[in-house]
Amino acid sequence: MSEKKRKPRVKANPNPSRRGGGRRGGGKVLAVDIGNSETVVGVMEGREVRWHWRLTSRRMTADEVTLRIQDLLAAAGLTGGVGGAVVCSVAPALTLEWLAALERLSGRPPVEVGPDTARSLPIRYHDRSAVGADRIANAIAARALYG
Repeated sequence: MSEKKRKPRVKANPNPSRRGGGRRGGGKVLAVDIGNSETVVGVMEGREVRWHWRLTSRRMTADEVTLRIQDLLAAAGLTGGVGGAVVCSVAPALTLEWLAALERLSGRPPVEVGPDTARSLPIRYHDRSAVGADRIANAIAARALYG
């Protein structure tokens, strides 16, 4: 008798309104890393990055961000939209417009990586808010990949 491969256990999301999938776009999630010089946008299906683009970081309105992402998705043939979004930003001046645009595109508030969303990661720094979202995302990924 052959053994079935076990799926990795995933902890339940305590906030079901922020789960990816279910609505339009199915299991596709927009992952956005907003840096000071570049913004990287990716479309995830499960744990796989299926498409990604590198953009110059600059001030844009939520409308401009929405149109830009819609163009990228259309060029990739992704006309069904996305089911959710996650944002990691070290450029606070750009973040709010991206959050508004991603909520418009996915139909739900995006998850913003930060000390408050990384509840399972002990941050032992005197000012938790001073730890960059990029470092938090890297630490979570390293733990997921290597234990």
